[in-house]
Amino acid sequence: MRLNRALRLLRWMPVAAVVAAAACEHGDVNQLITLDGDTLILNVSMSTQFAGGVPAGTRVVNRFLATAFDTSLADAFTRSSTSAANLRADPNGTACYGATQLIHFAATKVSTYTPPAHYLPAITTPAAAYNVGCGGATAYIVQGGHPGNGTGNTVWEFWQELQGVTPGTQYVMGLARYALEQRGALDIAEILLTGAVTQPDTLVFRAGDFVPGGRKAVPTFTTSCANANIVQPVAGATPHLLASRVASAGGTVSLDQTACSNTASAWFNGLGNANSPVPANGTTALGTRQYNFLVVWEALADSTPDYTKPVYRVQIGPVMTTAGVVINNGFAPVPAAGLTAAQQALLTGATSRPDTVRFDRLVNNVVVDSNLSTNSFNPAVTDTAGSVYRMKIDFAAYSTLAAFDAGVLVVAPAGGSTTVLPAVQPLWAGVSNKLPGQAAPALSSALTFGNFDNGGASSFSWKPVGNGTGGVFGRSLDVQVYRLQRPPVGYYYNAYLRNSISGAVWDLGTITGPFPDYATLIDADVNATGPVNEREVVQAAFRWQDTSTIQDTVLTGNTSQGDFGAGTTVPATWNTTVCQYDLIQVRLEPKTRAVTAPTVTIQGTNPRRTSTYCAVPVQQ
Repeated sequence: MRLNRALRLLRWMPVAAVVAAAACEHGDVNQLITLDGDTLILNVSMSTQFAGGVPAGTRVVNRFLATAFDTSLADAFTRSSTSAANLRADPNGTACYGATQLIHFAATKVSTYTPPAHYLPAITTPAAAYNVGCGGATAYIVQGGHPGNGTGNTVWEFWQELQGVTPGTQYVMGLARYALEQRGALDIAEILLTGAVTQPDTLVFRAGDFVPGGRKAVPTFTTSCANANIVQPVAGATPHLLASRVASAGGTVSLDQTACSNTASAWFNGLGNANSPVPANGTTALGTRQYNFLVVWEALADSTPDYTKPVYRVQIGPVMTTAGVVINNGFAPVPAAGLTAAQQALLTGATSRPDTVRFDRLVNNVVVDSNLSTNSFNPAVTDTAGSVYRMKIDFAAYSTLAAFDAGVLVVAPAGGSTTVLPAVQPLWAGVSNKLPGQAAPALSSALTFGNFDNGGASSFSWKPVGNGTGGVFGRSLDVQVYRLQRPPVGYYYNAYLRNSISGAVWDLGTITGPFPDYATLIDADVNATGPVNEREVVQAAFRWQDTSTIQDTVLTGNTSQGDFGAGTTVPATWNTTVCQYDLIQVRLEPKTRAVTAPTVTIQGTNPRRTSTYCAVPVQQ
């Protein structure tokens, strides 16, 4: 029998029994091993010492495309909010109102801004906000208590500077609480889905809810509720008039009015409460002191608004039915243009599938886009540490695609088939479809490393498991390993010696079957025979023998002589292998490897390296 086999079968026997067994027949070793005068065998004990190195990364869904859209959902377009619509920091910054958010209808600093001219009655002689003061288009509602109107103020400000109106004509600004008579598809939903309106809906005053109030005086900005020119809000008024002014000869009209919001007022400071003229942009029905549109009308001869002639209108709250119920998807503001298909696909009402998937390999949690123009890449051996590859897959005509449920990163020859996946499929992640009424699936997830087989029985996630035992016998290192997970297709197990200080490795070769055959297990990924079953490499081995004939003379007085006597010679290769490495490892590697893979599966300490048995001092 061979000594390494005796060690495997009898490793729990007393030492004397092991030595006796070795003395009977030791095959590969032609003498008893004596270590510092003791008849001992130093065991190699290997266990899972996983410290990273498994191929990893993330799957990122870049976008979804919708196949159907359900507008019957209350918030199919994900537009409702507990906050007011158009609530944002002033883009003009400290030049006007500072950083505290307010209602600003122009999202960016522009010279003109025209709100969408949808709904009936139609906008006549369309007016536009224009550049006057504060460095940009002036279209503000500033809530009571906003610091931009002074510390401790209790006033709402409504500031609209308009151009394009008829010179010499009087205009009235006010707040309206409109209901909606829907004709055909809801205008807001139709605009978002198609970008156009086929049958405009009509804004009307609900029965019993037309109670005009407020004032039509020339606007005056003031922060004092005692000022005779300030608007004193009227509870329940609709429309609530704020100011009026005759347009200049140049066709402009300036409407900058303040309304009181102290404790005695019908309106309070802040946004969204029941006594705020500007409601939350949600599904709660509007109260009698809340409004959903700010409008500028052309005035009649008696200076009252001509409600059939709005020249400027912006939605500030959700629209409701004539019964007072907020309409599904009727949230502010009226959209100016349609959504792209990719934008629609992420919304609540969409049924969608991903049309673009990319893979990112991460290093230290940092993703670096390699800007690849194709859906494949070939990592270079010379890549520096931290190189990251991103694979992006752009699907063709979306409507012709079947429903995909996984994204897979495969190893394939250049120019290979794009319809049949190669056998090596080591990385994958699920790709979920989105159902109506549900949020879009997570756009990013970790990749799974292992063996992908279209979700079949052969798919598994690889984990570093196993153990090993063995020892050094004269000029031979023999180790038995057990219960390694079967390698993914395209991978195999290889053994190494490693110097943990310098990082250098010595390749011991592919693991093999156990004694006595030592048959290679290079194809354990595809051949489940012998010691390999469907899930495991049940038992294997690796061995390295020093067959060199060149000898090094042991230095006289060297205390690390071990089993080589003082003044004798030792195998040269032994000193440059076993004596120079402190770790023994089994690593999982791709068969197409160009460099040593970092994936350590099991690891143990090299007994020669950590004892005094080396013939010469260790060289770091």
